[in-house]
Amino acid sequence: MHVLHVPSWYPTTNYPQSGIFIKEQIEAIALFAPGTSHTVISWGHEETQFRIRDPIRFFINLLNSRPTRKLNKSFDNGITYYHTPSVWWSERLPMGGVSSIQASARKCFLRANAEHSVDIIHAHVGYPAGPIARNLAREANIPYVITEHMGLARVPSYMKKGQPIPEISEAYENASAIISVSNFLKQELSNLGLVVSHVIPNLVNEERFFPIKKNNSNFVFLLMGTLSHGKGIDLFLKAIDKVKNEGLQCEFWIAGTGPDEFKFKSLSENMGLASSVRWLGNISRDQVPQIFQMSDVFVLPSRYETFGVVYAEALACGKPVIATKCGGPDDIVTDGNGLLIDKNDPDQLANAMLELYHSYYSYSESTIRDSFMDRYSRPTVVSAISRVYQEVLGG
Repeated sequence: MHVLHVPSWYPTTNYPQSGIFIKEQIEAIALFAPGTSHTVISWGHEETQFRIRDPIRFFINLLNSRPTRKLNKSFDNGITYYHTPSVWWSERLPMGGVSSIQASARKCFLRANAEHSVDIIHAHVGYPAGPIARNLAREANIPYVITEHMGLARVPSYMKKGQPIPEISEAYENASAIISVSNFLKQELSNLGLVVSHVIPNLVNEERFFPIKKNNSNFVFLLMGTLSHGKGIDLFLKAIDKVKNEGLQCEFWIAGTGPDEFKFKSLSENMGLASSVRWLGNISRDQVPQIFQMSDVFVLPSRYETFGVVYAEALACGKPVIATKCGGPDDIVTDGNGLLIDKNDPDQLANAMLELYHSYYSYSESTIRDSFMDRYSRPTVVSAISRVYQEVLGG
């Protein structure tokens, strides 16, 4: 079986974290699904996207990538890549969206199909990959599936009069299977009239994320994520302000960067937390497992998550988590691996942090790890995806 992957997001030289979880999933499928081979097609993704709000960044990327529509072929981790750079822009502008990259995607597909005889197309994220997959599959008369990671209703340009734009609706209606990464997202899509056939979570590399004995003595509450309003950084700071007065021997770490970094650091200083919070800054993908391993409890009081792969990464390292009832974490957090609290409630967050601090040793590192392996490890998730492929192909 040869699978052609069409990712809406994918890492590039200048955007190494964009869609990294999609790349890791595809690599895992190639490794753990025997009898399959894989191709990924790309048009440049974020490096060749023109954004009206950031034209300077676009022209810098344009000079670096120099889109020529020339097809390039490469190999990495057993996967074939076909790349035809193409400038693309918002679907709100004339000839934008899918239409601006369809020709590049088709050129890659035709080459891949000629060399490998594609059996099934897997679109990762409903837009723009979904409509692209639909167009290619229709032309070649082969099936396609979509894995949705995104809350479509929260992207204004993807909606029209309260419903998904026709390109998205048609891509969903004609797919052989629709996968969502959480039950919460399945319900969101159902509310839009989009039918999900399978719920399969994101995966985490269990060989990179694993428990290890800490080499630091202080108890560490860790938050890792994009420093933005949506991740609830302000709520964490307010909770720290309450917790630090309890006389606990603990530290508070915040890892990551983001659009609101300066605002949150200023808030921290104004609250008198400068000596209490350790800002770790940008963490490379290779450093992430070590940061989890050096902590005791992972905290992320997000306001919205369709899944939340960082929670699963923390569990892989045997760490209990504190999350909010904001979507994806509702599936992830159980009685045995952490606490699930209401959104936008710093008092409840502070109480949860205190509760976990005092009851920390009632949580079993090995139990948390074993549960993770059963739910989010590469073999488990790839097995579920492989079954979808087989169902679609009638195997």
